[in-house]
Amino acid sequence: MDGTIGRLHCKYRIVGGSTLAAVQARLDDMLSSAVAGVTDHSLDSALGGEPTVYVLRCVRIKALVHTHGSVATRPAAEHLGRQFACAIVKAVALGNPENCITFRNQAEYVACFLRDLFRGSAHQNWIYHPFRRFGLLSPSQAAAEVLSGNSVCLPGILAALKSFGALDEVLQALSPTALEALWRQYLCAFNSTGSLLPLFTTAIEIADHLSLWTNSRPDRQQLFRRWSATHDPVADWGSRSDITAIVVSILRWFQECGLTAAVASMNELPSDMDWLDAEMLKEPLGSGRTTPASVSPVKKSESPFPLTTARQPRVTPRQIQLTEHLAPLIPQFLASRDALDSMHARLRLYAFLVAAHPEWGEVDFTAPLLERILSAAAALARSSTPGQAYRFLLQGDAASALRTLSGASPREVAALQFAAGMGQAEVDFVAKLALPERFVDVERPDEIECQHAGLFLLLRGVVNLRLAAACHDADYPPLPALLAALALRYAGENSITSDSALALFSGWEGTFDMLRSIWGPLTPEDHQRFHSALVRIMRSQRILDPEVPLPLAEFEALPSGCLDLPDTDSAMILTSCLLLRGWAHPLRAFSNSTVAFLVQHFVRRPGSVSRCGRGLIVHLQPSPFDIVLEMAGYFQDVPHLPGLIHTCVSFHRGRV
Repeated sequence: MDGTIGRLHCKYRIVGGSTLAAVQARLDDMLSSAVAGVTDHSLDSALGGEPTVYVLRCVRIKALVHTHGSVATRPAAEHLGRQFACAIVKAVALGNPENCITFRNQAEYVACFLRDLFRGSAHQNWIYHPFRRFGLLSPSQAAAEVLSGNSVCLPGILAALKSFGALDEVLQALSPTALEALWRQYLCAFNSTGSLLPLFTTAIEIADHLSLWTNSRPDRQQLFRRWSATHDPVADWGSRSDITAIVVSILRWFQECGLTAAVASMNELPSDMDWLDAEMLKEPLGSGRTTPASVSPVKKSESPFPLTTARQPRVTPRQIQLTEHLAPLIPQFLASRDALDSMHARLRLYAFLVAAHPEWGEVDFTAPLLERILSAAAALARSSTPGQAYRFLLQGDAASALRTLSGASPREVAALQFAAGMGQAEVDFVAKLALPERFVDVERPDEIECQHAGLFLLLRGVVNLRLAAACHDADYPPLPALLAALALRYAGENSITSDSALALFSGWEGTFDMLRSIWGPLTPEDHQRFHSALVRIMRSQRILDPEVPLPLAEFEALPSGCLDLPDTDSAMILTSCLLLRGWAHPLRAFSNSTVAFLVQHFVRRPGSVSRCGRGLIVHLQPSPFDIVLEMAGYFQDVPHLPGLIHTCVSFHRGRV
C-alpha cells in the first residue's frame, strides 16, 4: 500500500499523573514514523493489495493508549496503526462521494489530474491535494513533472488521457524535450539500438568460437557503430527464435562485408549461449565445417546463406498481432496531421494502441516497433515515387526503395530495411499510414448505409453496463440474441434480418424465426432474474435510484418491433429503457431526457457502417448534439466488446 497523509491533526488528552511534555514528543515521533508503516501493512491486508486509489477528505479516529507512565512505542504503534487502518477502511466502505473518491488505479488518478489541470479546475479540488506541490508551475511544466514522476504507469496514463479526450491537449502542451524524455527514457529505453549490443557481442563470440575472421577481429564498439548506422531491428525479448534471428542476421552481415569466412557446419554452442536456438543457427550456417585457411573472404555481393532464408520476413506472431490491433486505429490517428516521425505522433499512436488493447503497455518491444513503423511510413511518404517504393518493399528490396529517396538519412535507411523484412501485411500497414488516400477502399470496405447508425453509439452502454455479464449471471440468452431483440424495439419490425447494418450491431446472424425460438421458452422468472442482475449493476454505478420507478410514459415510447412473445416483448421494453437510461447517464444535461427524445435524436440517426478486419467503422451524419457526445467521450473508440465478434468500433462524423 502506497499511502500518503496530507495533513495529520492530533489532539492528545492525558489522563492520570503523566504530563503532556513527558509524552508528546514520543507520540509525535511515533505517529510520523512507526504508525504509518503499521497502517500501510494493515491496509494491505484489508484491501488485498488491489490497485484502486482511494482519496479520502477527512478521517476521524479516537484511540486510547495506556502508557502507565511511559510510552511503549512498538505496542502503541501497532495499536494506533490498526485503528487508523480500520477507520480508513470504514470510510472507504461508506463510499460517501463528499468524502471518498475512487479511481481504478494510479494511472487513472494521474490522468484525471492532468485533464482537470488543463481545464483550470485541478488546484481547487481537494482530491488532488497530493499534487499541490506543482501549484507554482505552469500546466506544461507540471504535466512534464507528473508524467516523469509516474513513469511506472505511463502507458496507463496515456491510455486514460485518450479515453478522457485530453491526450492531444496534454501532449501539445509538452515541450519537445519533455516529449523526447517520455519516449526515450520510459517507453523506448529497453529496446533502443544500444540494447542490442549484447546480441552483437554474442555474434562476435560465435565468430571467435568458430574462428571465422578473415583477418584480425575489428574493434567491437567501432564495428557495432558501423552496423547500427544502417540496422535497427526490434527485438522481441520474449521470443527465443526472434533474438536468435537477430544474431543470425549479424553473422550474415559479417560475411557480406567480407569480415568472416563461410562456414559449412558448427560444433555445439558455448554453454553460456544456451539461451539461443541452436537449430536456427545450424540451418543457415550449412553443414560440413571448413577452416578459414581453406576459404577465401566472402565478397559483399555473395552470401553463404541460402537466399530463401535471407529473404524470409523476420516478423514474430506477436508483432503480427500488434499490427492487426493497430489497423482499425489508423483513421482516427491520421485525423491529427502530425509529422509521422515526430515524438507527438509516436506517443499518440502508442496511447491509441494501449487504450484499445491495454496488454500492449506491458510489452517491451511495443514502443520500438511503433517507432520503426512510423519512421518507415515517414520515409515512404517522402519518396519521389511512393507507389514504386511500396512495391519494392513488398518484394523485400529495401535498396531499391531507398533509391527513390534523395539523401536518405541513416534512420530512414534502417527504417526501410526494417519494413522490407516485415512481410506483406505489415508493409501494407506502413503504406496506409504514408499514403492513406490510396488505401480508402481498404479502410472502408462494403460500406452499408443505415437510417439507425446512432444505434452503434449504444454499444458503449452495452459495455459500461456489462450486459454480457448480466446475461451470464442470470443464465439468459447470449448477448447477440439480446441485442437483436433490443434492435427490434429501437429500429422496427424485422430490422435485424432485413438490415445488414443492424445485424452488425447485434452480431446476430440467424433468422427472425430462430430468434423467436431462443426467446420463446423463457418464463417471467427468467426475465426477472436478468433485470435484477442488470439493476444491481446500475445501482452499483449510481445510475438508478431504487426509490424512483420509471414512469409509464418511458415504456410507451418504444411500441414498435416485437417478437410476438408477450413475456419477452414486455421484458425487452424494460431492458431497452434501462439501457438508454444507463447510456445517457454521463450526458449531463441530457441524462434525464425521456426515452422518446433519446431515441429520436441519438439512436435514429442516419449514417453508414463498414467492416475493417474484425472491427467496425461507423460514419455518422453531423448532428447539433455532437458536442454533448464529444464532451462525454462517446466518439472515442469502443475498444473491447465482450460477447460480440467485433474487436472494436470506431466513429467518424460528417462524411457518409
